[in-house]
Amino acid sequence: MSDALTQLSAAEEQFGESEAAARNYLNSLSDHLAATCSRADIHCSGDNLVLDQYTEDEWTFGHLYCNYNGLYIGASDSTQAMNLMPGEEQTFSLTKIKECPIAWVRSISKREVIEAFLKKVQKELLRRTDELRTQVVELAAVALPAERAASREFEDRAKSLGFDRIAPKRVSFDEGLPLPQLVDATRAALGLETKSAKTDPLGKVSAGLTTVLQNIGALRNSTSDAHGRGLDYKEATRAQARLAVNAAGTIATYLLEQWKLIKDGPAPSA
Repeated sequence: MSDALTQLSAAEEQFGESEAAARNYLNSLSDHLAATCSRADIHCSGDNLVLDQYTEDEWTFGHLYCNYNGLYIGASDSTQAMNLMPGEEQTFSLTKIKECPIAWVRSISKREVIEAFLKKVQKELLRRTDELRTQVVELAAVALPAERAASREFEDRAKSLGFDRIAPKRVSFDEGLPLPQLVDATRAALGLETKSAKTDPLGKVSAGLTTVLQNIGALRNSTSDAHGRGLDYKEATRAQARLAVNAAGTIATYLLEQWKLIKDGPAPSA
């Protein structure tokens, strides 16, 4: 009899130590998650599992949940789940991890449960990090001067077309030529100088590139400080700067695409 009581006492002591160790770990995890969720402004739910079973048809189920206050267990019961109306969602009551029954602690303290939950937390952190990074980039773009913002947009577009660097068509030209004549030479080299330019709508647009670029250059001379500032100097507005850079970028992209079409040939039909 005394041997049986000794074994029972040892078992109770071992169980008590195990429960204390599990609760200590979960409390520590709760503190870490509270700090993490607070910094990243996130919350996360784990997968549902059985927390405690009373009879064959009655049990409590739920999941781990964390937010800026730490770790909880969201719990519900099978009776509610079976009585849900069509379209009605299951509700869960949140219990702070420190206040959870020992049966729940045993269920959620399993290694595979904790690891699966932490993987979800990590995924949410990465999602939030990407979201914040996007917001920072957008904020930086708003803070950029108009001409730099538009210039970056053109650079990104050119890179997407494979033009990370200049790839000339090996046509000789006089470096002293003014911009309009350089544009005309480029158009001719790319086959955009056609006899039907006066009648073909696309030809008319192509012929107008020289005029547009010439006036962009004139706008740059009159509204920038590239050649110093005179008494009648007027700084370009944000809208004017964006118009000039976007127009130049659009024309440059068109010329690059035309060159690529000549070099690679038309894309195969689907």
